[in-house]
Amino acid sequence: MTCQSYNDGNGKVRVRARLDTRDPKHILIKEIPFGTTTESLIDSIEAAARKGKIKIAGISDYTAENVEIEVRLARGVHTDDTVDALYAFTDCEVSTSVNLIVIRDNKPVTMSVSDVLKYNSDRLVDLLKAELKIEEGHLRDKLHARTLEQIFIENRVYKKIEDKTSPEAVVKAVLDGLKPFTAEIRRESNRGRRGNAA
Repeated sequence: MTCQSYNDGNGKVRVRARLDTRDPKHILIKEIPFGTTTESLIDSIEAAARKGKIKIAGISDYTAENVEIEVRLARGVHTDDTVDALYAFTDCEVSTSVNLIVIRDNKPVTMSVSDVLKYNSDRLVDLLKAELKIEEGHLRDKLHARTLEQIFIENRVYKKIEDKTSPEAVVKAVLDGLKPFTAEIRRESNRGRRGNAA
């Protein structure tokens, strides 16, 4: 297989049969190119012989479980002289077009390997950023809650609710007790909102 025209996932790939040329008078074809059959390959060799492109004495197909096509060469012709002609004038070499098609936004799109990698990398970065922003929001909320708790305990705001007998009175006492610290609470709250909006 040769890939000179194959460019980043798109283009043409030339696929060749695997030839055994150890015998100077016979060529054994052990593998055939993708998209061909033993019959079509033999037909193409016979057609090239009729046109005088290659000189052969005969061709036999011994294919069973594995491909094995024997090309017997004409008198005075050797394997080295015939291999290039087989690749040039028969289906021992075929060109296959390759296109990388993916589904993007519910539509088939032709892309290059580089485009696919960049697209997926950008999506992964966006997802990771979104997850980090969510986590940052949770951490800000925890920090804000700790700030409220710290003010509530350190400044003994809880003392103001000890003698209250109704839920409404308890809420009002807590809010009144936290009023002197409104600026500090608001600062922490605004930090959290800015973190979530970024």
